Amino acid sequence: MAKHKAETKQRQVSPKELAEHYGVSTRTVTNWKTAGLIPFLRVGRVVRFSLDEVEAALEKYKVKVWDRTGREVR
Repeated sequence: MAKHKAETKQRQVSPKELAEHYGVSTRTVTNWKTAGLIPFLRVGRVVRFSLDEVEAALEKYKVKVWDRTGREVR
């Protein structure tokens, strides 16, 4: 049973840690949360984010860039 818990446990981070991870301000993280762009967990006044879930949610907003030859740059 302990093995199952370790496999399913995701790293939960604070808004400040999430902002540092993505190189944005904590206000931007709050705006993303308020707009419903990223999932979060609230227990009382404490807000936490799962890095895996946030990354999956933001993936759909990823912009692809191509050069003049039609090759993807990023």
